[in-house]
Amino acid sequence: MVLGHTFTFSDPEDAEQLVKFFRKEGISARIEPVSETSISIFIKGTYDNLFAYLDHLKNDLQKEADIQSEEDISYDDENTDLEEVQEIIKLIQLQREYAIEGLTGKNIGDIAYKAPESEEDTSELFSSMVAFMMKNRVLIDNNVVEYQDRALVYKEIKPVEELLFSSAVSSGLIPEEEDLKTYNISIIHKILAEVDYKVKTGPELIARIDFDRLKEELKCYDVSEDFILHAINSIIIKQEMVEHIMNILHVTKAGTIEELLEEVDKASTEIQKEQQIYISYKISPEFTNQVIEDLKKMEVIRIKGNKIKLTR
Repeated sequence: MVLGHTFTFSDPEDAEQLVKFFRKEGISARIEPVSETSISIFIKGTYDNLFAYLDHLKNDLQKEADIQSEEDISYDDENTDLEEVQEIIKLIQLQREYAIEGLTGKNIGDIAYKAPESEEDTSELFSSMVAFMMKNRVLIDNNVVEYQDRALVYKEIKPVEELLFSSAVSSGLIPEEEDLKTYNISIIHKILAEVDYKVKTGPELIARIDFDRLKEELKCYDVSEDFILHAINSIIIKQEMVEHIMNILHVTKAGTIEELLEEVDKASTEIQKEQQIYISYKISPEFTNQVIEDLKKMEVIRIKGNKIKLTR
């Protein structure tokens, strides 16, 4: 099915609620749980050890870049790796400065961050907490502070030299086993496994959907404006595609699926819709075949053998 749409949620209750909405609108819908897994690679160590490894890596990559430049050879991968190393060095240097600032003059029991008493503006409260946690990530990761009574309190004061720093790296920057020993750093593999809930609608969506009602429904969930806009635009584009294909079937009197596929391919040129507005269609035969199947299920077209015709 290509004429339906798939809405993805992390919350199964949101998915179930949207299915109920569609069924009330006379649109078939079902939930398909889908596992999502990912892996991120981090390097970790004290600032001095991590900096030593990254500086060594930067020098090696710079030498390679200089040689390539002299030989007039361009290797984008190496240049990208060099830029990444330089950015990571800047990041851990900034984190070190924040850690020094956060530890200077502090004692065990001192308050590092306290939430405002008023909770009227929850978004501002959340933003201030996130800003603090991002700035002081190293202190939090090293368990220097802990949460107590709506506040983050210093539970331990460590020298900055003993704190562990970390950064995500791409595959080209992963240390070799020898580097791990030489620079006394570690690799961390962070594996994420979760379930997303995909609400898949039937092809009748494009014929029965009320966009205003759909927008109001989607605003009830924890989704972004982009999520809503993408869904609406996707459905509108599919409506345009179906209208285009059905118009070709009507105008050309194509009698078989093969003839319709040929006509759709021939019509993949600019078509003037209004003054100074043109639409250019490029529809693959595979997509057209799927549309034909969906229109058959909707009883918009009738297929007998290889013959095809509109039912209305």
